[in-house]
Amino acid sequence: MKVLYDYKISIDGYDASVLEYQIEPIEDYTSLMFARRIFFRVEDQMYTILFMVAEKERGGEFEKGYEYFFNSLKVVP
Repeated sequence: MKVLYDYKISIDGYDASVLEYQIEPIEDYTSLMFARRIFFRVEDQMYTILFMVAEKERGGEFEKGYEYFFNSLKVVP
């Protein structure tokens, strides 16, 4: 695993941490993978969102759909 970025964002007013990294091809993955893990806490619950796509697809239609999904999140405690 190679860490690319580690930064903070806000999800519907809640602080979140983001870790972006690459995963080298192993038996489960046939190509270099890009992953983004988002961690945030709402009251006493911890949440994780995992986004993973082949590096060659990064920035493609799947990631655009993820961005649309992510930007539409609303937290209901």
